[in-house]
Amino acid sequence: RSSDLRRMPASTMTVSVLTGSPGVGKTALAVKAAHLAADAFPDGQLFVSLGGRRDARHPLELLGELLRSLGVPATSVPCSLAECAAMYRSMLAGRRVLVLADDATTSAQVRPLLPGTTCAAILVTASCQLPDLKGACHVEVGALSQAEGLALLGRIAGQERILADSAGADGIVEACAGLPLALRIAGSRLV
Repeated sequence: RSSDLRRMPASTMTVSVLTGSPGVGKTALAVKAAHLAADAFPDGQLFVSLGGRRDARHPLELLGELLRSLGVPATSVPCSLAECAAMYRSMLAGRRVLVLADDATTSAQVRPLLPGTTCAAILVTASCQLPDLKGACHVEVGALSQAEGLALLGRIAGQERILADSAGADGIVEACAGLPLALRIAGSRLV
């Protein structure tokens, strides 16, 4: 899954979008990729939740949060989207930073968050495709295979329990459709 993410960092600003159904593990994969790439971004990593479909956040609110996390006092954050975006890009200019934007709903929500510097990268998770996000590498995150699902269930509920009722464990993985979130919940209930 993470082979396409090895392009971080690159000689130009990198935009990677992880897509897939809810519960498939996009955020977990993005966070793991960010941790693995930490050495390539010595000036830091920023995380911002875009809110998804239910609680979609406006880019102005997101930029304000990012600026405050970069040390800008709340009273100094500009009130307009254009000014916020300009300040954000200025603060990131020349810095090797990775921005993780979680749970995007549209490209318009993400565009103002693009760092605009060649040594930065942005990793976006979304349940839907963002085809109009220029220059982005799109990676579809799929469900776990039956073997991967059983392994995850075994790590949570205990391997001996899974081996004691392999037919039941197979049924749980199938009922959860290989979705890691559902398997974690089911495994926790088994425990």
